[in-house]
Amino acid sequence: MSLEVGYKGQVFLDVTTPCMAESEVTPPRPEPGGPEYTGRKPPLPDRHSDFWSARTPVPSGGPEADEG
Repeated sequence: MSLEVGYKGQVFLDVTTPCMAESEVTPPRPEPGGPEYTGRKPPLPDRHSDFWSARTPVPSGGPEADEG
C-alpha cells in the first residue's frame, strides 16, 4: 500500500494485492448541467474540511486517555 500527497494536497492511494485483478471502470460522469473537462484538466478542489485542514495535531491517546 502506498499513500502519496501531491500538489496542493491531492491524495493518491495505491493498493496492490495478488488476489485482485484490474477491471475496466468507466470514467466518472459530470453532474447534470455541470462542466465537461474533456481534453482539459479540471480545476483543483475548492472544498474545505476542518478535519483534513486542521492546523494543530490531533491529541494522542485513545478514549482511555480521557478517563484520567
